[in-house]
Order: sequence, then structure tokens, then C-alpha cells
Amino acid sequence: MVLQRLQSLYLLIAAIFLGIFTFTTSTTITNGENEFLIGALATGAAGNTAPNFVLCVLNALTAILALITIFKFKNLKLQLKLCSICILLTIVIAISIAILTYQALKGGELHVMLSNALLGLAVVFFYLARRGVAKDKKTIQSSESFR
Repeated sequence: MVLQRLQSLYLLIAAIFLGIFTFTTSTTITNGENEFLIGALATGAAGNTAPNFVLCVLNALTAILALITIFKFKNLKLQLKLCSICILLTIVIAISIAILTYQALKGGELHVMLSNALLGLAVVFFYLARRGVAKDKKTIQSSESFR
């Protein structure tokens, strides 16, 4: 199906952004000499970090779901649903980071990293993919009505 190329590219780019986001620090909170990091693979006091299980699972699940969505090109209805789920999961990741940051703030100085923009870009690319799939579905339905 020739119609599918651009959406596949959008989904791949969104999955790559989520993969990159997994390996970056989202926020840093400085309180005097103490530094607290928040990210998928490094959450905790600097020098004593551990992976955040919830963020790791959400990132991996969303990226894998995006890659699965690419190969569901024969079922446009399912592809629309999967794109919507990816958007929702990416927003849940952003909300989780905001909650973790709020809980850890406690009077420290907050440094928001540029890597948070990757989440916003992933949502944009998921939306573009969803819009493209919807357009393809509409094109196919209109072409079938001519038969």
C-alpha cells in the first residue's frame, strides 16, 4: 500500500524520540550541594541513581507499540486506535515525570532538561501519523464507493 509510507515514517520517528528520551535525564533538582535526577534510567540522588520502573515500562511499551503500529498497515481501524493509545501513553509519561518532579522538589532549584521536548515531538508525530492513517482510510472508503 503506497499510501502508508509517510505515517510509517512518522511512527518510526516518534519511536526513536521515545528511545532517546529513555536514556536522558528529564529534570534535575539542586538543593545546596545535593542533586536529584529524574529520568527513566536514572532517578534518585546523584551518584546513587536507579532506574524508574514505571517510566522504563511506559517508554518501552509506547515505543514498541509504535513499531507494531507500523506493521498493522492492512488494518487501518486498528492502526488509528494504536496511534491514539500511543498519544495517550506519551502524555501519561509526561504526567508521571511532572508528578515525580513535584514530589522531589521540596524547596530545591528545578532544572528542566531539553530532552522533555522529545516527548512533545513524539506526541506531534503520533498525531501526524494518526491524521495520515485517517486520511488513507477516508481515501480507501471513497474509492470503494465508486466500485
